[in-house]
Amino acid sequence: MFTARGRWRSGALHTFCDDYRQEFFWRRPEEGLLVALAAGSCTAPDFTVWTDDPSEWAAYQVWRSALVASYWQSHGVDVLPVVTFAGSPGRFVRPGSAWAVRGPTVADDMFMSSIASWAEQCRPGLLVVFGRPIPDFGVPMVKRALFAGMCLSAAQKEVRQ
Repeated sequence: MFTARGRWRSGALHTFCDDYRQEFFWRRPEEGLLVALAAGSCTAPDFTVWTDDPSEWAAYQVWRSALVASYWQSHGVDVLPVVTFAGSPGRFVRPGSAWAVRGPTVADDMFMSSIASWAEQCRPGLLVVFGRPIPDFGVPMVKRALFAGMCLSAAQKEVRQ
């Protein structure tokens, strides 16, 4: 069951929350690992990347999310990478993997255009959408609420591998 980082008490954890909560995982990696180990399943830290950020900053944010995710995975945590529209997140994740994304706050054509471009670049096998649903665009999707529970089935875990 995925719960938000800000409300997390136990069980699987998603990181679609304020940046100061993400910084905990970066600045205190051992303590962050303990949280991730207790959760067992997590989304990678979702460090903010704005579309108008310099490309170097976007690449840095994506890199550190991938680094924390790799650190957790090396200790046995099941981690879903998070979708970022800048910084080339696909270079850290194999094609066909499952990804997590926070749905748009409002219906947005720019979001749909960006996620379609991202999907073409990263070739995901499954997209777990937290929050508002997004229209079908050719990628298998699983919808989950931001503040409700979620379980990944064995079939979904197989797609991720």
